[in-house]
Amino acid sequence: MEMSSVVVRPSGKLRPEKGWRRWLYLLTRINMGLSPDEVYERELFESIRKVVTPPRGTAEGFYVAVLSLKGGVGKTTLTMLLGSVFAIVRGAAALAVDADPDAGNLITRARKQTEKTVAQLVASADQLSGAIAVREMTNQNEANLEVLAGEDYVDAQRPFSADDWRTVKEVVHKYYSIVLADCGTGLHTDAARAVLDSAWAVVLLCDACVDSARAAALAVDWLRGHGYMDLAGRVVIVVDHTKPGKSPANLEEIKAKLAAQVGEDRVFEMPFDSHIETGGEIDIRLISPEVRRRATEICARLSEWFDKPRRV
Repeated sequence: MEMSSVVVRPSGKLRPEKGWRRWLYLLTRINMGLSPDEVYERELFESIRKVVTPPRGTAEGFYVAVLSLKGGVGKTTLTMLLGSVFAIVRGAAALAVDADPDAGNLITRARKQTEKTVAQLVASADQLSGAIAVREMTNQNEANLEVLAGEDYVDAQRPFSADDWRTVKEVVHKYYSIVLADCGTGLHTDAARAVLDSAWAVVLLCDACVDSARAAALAVDWLRGHGYMDLAGRVVIVVDHTKPGKSPANLEEIKAKLAAQVGEDRVFEMPFDSHIETGGEIDIRLISPEVRRRATEICARLSEWFDKPRRV
């Protein structure tokens, strides 16, 4: 038998790291192996760690447009959560960009390390060469997620534009394999259209209520009717609980209607989280296990397109 045909299997069992199995091992050295939940988590991580395959002849990264049709539904928070999970699990820096034409607040959810913004990056794009120069333009949280801040609304000379996004993309594509754009509310701005033109996938956020879910469904219809038919097939919808308390009685009906638009496996329900509700910087270590797991599941779902680049 040739050595190339031999399959080497790991000996023994992996030690459990969670739950009663971990405590049993610590106290008795009896190894029951990984729990079903740990096996599931490892499968999610394996998906997220897949290599991003750019379109032939390019060095493009994986671009995700994070959108909603109304404010206050947790879009910026979700951008930070997904970016943090990507950075932690992949072990490499990911980038979140404030692409809101109305001076978004992405930086308020991150650790501010510099006064530089997307406007400074655009203005000095011709002089930026190398990862260090780009890194000096960004902020970074504990998860190794880098954040390119938007201009303060008071100081902004003009809205973030389509040309600005294209410049940002040209500068950063060499250094980040995962880029998330925290877009404004709505789809009709030139900035939103530019992000959609380059996106490999869309994360669409809505409240756990009928009106918000209807708007999300209409957004998918809009994509189909405005030249983004292929992108409409790469939409993940997140139903976000921004307030504590019981879920609405018709939640399952809401999710079913959204699933009819994009598929049941691409509709996720995000639980309420008290750390997120406090506002300010999001520390992934303080997020509830349920929210961390859901964010991980969303990232794993997005990863199915890592090796299926959209022709843009």
